[in-house]
Amino acid sequence: MLKVVTSNNTAIFRELKSPNFQQLEMEQTVVTTGAEALEKVRAVRPDLVVLDVDLPEMKGTDVCKLIKSDPELVDVRVILVVTGGLAREDVDKLSDSGCDDILTIPTPAEDLYSHAARLLNLPQRQRSRVRAQVLMPSGSRMPVLRGEVTHISLEAVDIAIEQSVSLGTEVKLRLGRTGTGQAVLVKGTVVSCEEAKDTLTKTLRVKLEGLRLEDERALADLALWEVVERRKGLLVMLRGDIIEKTDFDGLLSQLSSLDLTFDMAGVRYLNSTGIRRWVEFLERIDTEAKYHFVRCSVAFVTQLGLVSRAVGRGKVVSFMAPYYCEMCDRENQQLLQTKSLPADGGGIPTPPDFDCPQCGGPLEFDELPERFFAFMAAQR
Repeated sequence: MLKVVTSNNTAIFRELKSPNFQQLEMEQTVVTTGAEALEKVRAVRPDLVVLDVDLPEMKGTDVCKLIKSDPELVDVRVILVVTGGLAREDVDKLSDSGCDDILTIPTPAEDLYSHAARLLNLPQRQRSRVRAQVLMPSGSRMPVLRGEVTHISLEAVDIAIEQSVSLGTEVKLRLGRTGTGQAVLVKGTVVSCEEAKDTLTKTLRVKLEGLRLEDERALADLALWEVVERRKGLLVMLRGDIIEKTDFDGLLSQLSSLDLTFDMAGVRYLNSTGIRRWVEFLERIDTEAKYHFVRCSVAFVTQLGLVSRAVGRGKVVSFMAPYYCEMCDRENQQLLQTKSLPADGGGIPTPPDFDCPQCGGPLEFDELPERFFAFMAAQR
């Protein structure tokens, strides 16, 4: 359990809702003044404190000094948050507080997580695990370009790459996971090559052509899963569609740990054959292994109400729930923590209330609670 104390700052809240943080089991305590911050830190003993420098009653820098001077709080990491730019003298003052890091607002997406990961040795997924070799036409100045795959489908592949490639260029792609000798060779045409946001790389999109059945299966496998090593065990990220063509043999061979976390946020669709294949996959996992599920997509949760065996021996820690704003005519999904939902006598919880992030109006739960939360009655 990652314990975090933060000041009441919407920018911090937005960062804590990022996928990397939501993959963790996290407990957040929010404070509004410097005095309250010090009180909560002493009571909660958090792993991480994220405080604005400018707080009522006591500045964040003074709170940090008191935390760092307390022998009982020696392991608490403190990140101070500053709005706007920093002058040299500001950095010196912040450093004098003893803080472990400084975060400036506004911040790039996932910036807070990258700071926290470095301080607390949290798992980081900095690079794609699927590599690409772009084989250029004969006569090209560089016959082979290398990059990282950012998206795969049966229609197109997106690749982060440093070099520009002209539109209409016919190329071949050799795609494979890092650390394995297996790769698939496909061909296609470059349809775009755009500058990627916030990086010096370009995003190359190749429209695929002439796929064989074995190519489709290999691409589906590359698109479906990714395994990331963590401090404790493995994080298995699932995405895309789980259907009759889905093959979990490659994933099963990578499960070298007995502690597994399945991140199901990217699962878009499961049909009846796909869910059967998924259940069979869970049954083949080492009987000594322990696993649980986080950020389960609405599509996956819907299947849980129909097929209880879809979680095998594991439990759902967190999941996405569908909401709707009538004022905006906009769908919205909220991440819910299973253990934080109080249930009635039948094990079905009351959907929590949320406000629309766009207009501030009330969101309405967009499903039948007794149907959507049915899986919770079985695992309580």
